[in-house]
Amino acid sequence: MADEAYITMSSAVITQALATLGSDPVWDRNLMRFLACEALARADDQFGDYSKATEADFAGRHALQAAFGKGYQTDEYGAEVDKLLGKQMAAADERRTRKYLMPYWDAARALARTPAPSLPAALFKVTLSLTEDFAGDNELSEPIMEIVSADFARLQQGAA
Repeated sequence: MADEAYITMSSAVITQALATLGSDPVWDRNLMRFLACEALARADDQFGDYSKATEADFAGRHALQAAFGKGYQTDEYGAEVDKLLGKQMAAADERRTRKYLMPYWDAARALARTPAPSLPAALFKVTLSLTEDFAGDNELSEPIMEIVSADFARLQQGAA
């Protein structure tokens, strides 16, 4: 089940993001790509294949614990099933990463690199930077602080 705090925060961020649409086609395209990737990753986590894999893993481990107790890994059969469950979950993690998370990360980075066309877009980019922890992202072309500083400087010059 989705976390209510996440839903509230996500709704506020999406509302902030949507307010930035319409001033630049490149920004709009990258924002829509980011929002679509984010929605698909979240949907997979909540009710897609990844959610089903997580539920199956939980159910399998719960059944093992019911049959063999908390130390089911010490039982030969329990250890074998535990290992199989671990492989299945690792495969689900890999599929989710490849299908949803990597496109999401790419879209987030592309949006971060896109010049903010307006003050709401620049403010949204700061919010995005905080939620995505771009400060530690080595795959951005330059540090996020430099990117957002350049946005605000450019917007201030345009307003002068």
